[in-house]
Amino acid sequence: MTQLDSIFTSDDATVFTDSVAQQDTIPQTPIRVLRLLPKDTTSTKLPQYYREGQFAGDTLFYQETEGGNYGVSGIPLPKIVLQSDLIVLLLIVCLLFYNVTISYFWEFVSKQTEALFYTRKANQFTGTGNEQQLMLALLTTSCIVCSILCYLYVMTFVSETFILSSEYLLLAVFFAAFAGYHALRFTLYRIVNATFFSSQQNEKFMTSAIFLSDMVGLLLLPGVFLLAYFNLSAVAMTIYAGFVLFLVKIMYFYKSYAIFFKRNAYFLQIILYFCALEIIPLVMLIGGLSAIVDILKVN
Repeated sequence: MTQLDSIFTSDDATVFTDSVAQQDTIPQTPIRVLRLLPKDTTSTKLPQYYREGQFAGDTLFYQETEGGNYGVSGIPLPKIVLQSDLIVLLLIVCLLFYNVTISYFWEFVSKQTEALFYTRKANQFTGTGNEQQLMLALLTTSCIVCSILCYLYVMTFVSETFILSSEYLLLAVFFAAFAGYHALRFTLYRIVNATFFSSQQNEKFMTSAIFLSDMVGLLLLPGVFLLAYFNLSAVAMTIYAGFVLFLVKIMYFYKSYAIFFKRNAYFLQIILYFCALEIIPLVMLIGGLSAIVDILKVN
C-alpha cells in the first residue's frame, strides 16, 4: 500500500479562500484595502488622505474628503511699485533732483522753456560747462524715469519672470537702451545738421532738442508717482505717457521747421527730415525693447 505524501492534501484542503476575494465587488477605498493587509506592511508615514482621522467611525464622515486643503484659493496681490525699495529710492532721487534744478537753475530753465516757443530767444544759451553738465544730468534723469516706466509696463502687461539673476538687471538694460537711443539720435543730428545747415542753426536746435529730451522725464514723473501712491491704472498711465511722447515729438517738429525750414518752406523736406531723425529711431527703440523682452522673458 502506497504511503501518501505528507505534502499531499485532500481536494477539500486545496481549496484556498482569499479573504480579499470574499469581499464585495464594491470599489474599495484606500483605508479599506489597508485594513486587509497585515499590520507590519503598513507605514506610519502615509499621506494624510491615506490615514484615518479621529472621525473615521462617524456616519457623517466621508473618505473622499479626508485630509487636504479646504476653502477657495485667494487671488495673489499684483506687483506694485511700493514693494520695490530700489524703484521707490530712484523715484525719490529723481524728484529731489528736479526740485533742486528748478530751484537753483530757474533762470536757465525758464530761458530754455521760452526758447522752445520763440526762436529768437534760443540765442540765450551760452554753452558754459555748468549748463552743459546740467543738461546731461537732466538727460540721465529722464532716462531713469523712462526705464522705470518701461519696467513697470513690462511687469504689468508682459511677464514677471526673466532669465536674469535679478529683475533689477532688466531695469539696467532698459536704461542702457534709452541712453543708447539718445546717443544715436543726437549723433545723427550732429552729422546731418552739420552737412546741410550752419553751425549757429545746429547749435540752436541741439540745445532745444536736448532740453526737450530732459523735460520728458519731468513730465512723466508725476504720472509714475500717481501710479505708485494713488492707484492710477496702468491703462491711464499708458495713455498719459503716449500723450507726453506725442507732445514732445510735435515740439521737435516745430523746432525743426522754425530753425531750418521756415525761410525755404520746403514741406516735403521737413517731413523727410523729421521721419529720418525722429520717427525711425523711435521705431528702432520700441522694436529693440520688444526684442529684449522677448529674449529675456521665460516662456
